[in-house]
Amino acid sequence: MPYITMDTLTEMLIVLPSNLREQTGIASDILDMEEELVTQQHRLTKTRKIKQGMMQELLIGKTRLLKPEQLQ
Repeated sequence: MPYITMDTLTEMLIVLPSNLREQTGIASDILDMEEELVTQQHRLTKTRKIKQGMMQELLIGKTRLLKPEQLQ
């Protein structure tokens, strides 16, 4: 649609949950999912920073990797 007119809006049907408790439950679930998403995004950012630091240590030789036979 190139633009929305008031006529279009007044003719539009909007379906809402039948009761307030259902609406509140849906909103609560969405908020919980958003919080979980933010938590996971922070965790991913932290993990990437840790990985970047570890790779830097490997590149400068501060940390060395052991071969499997050296672990015994």
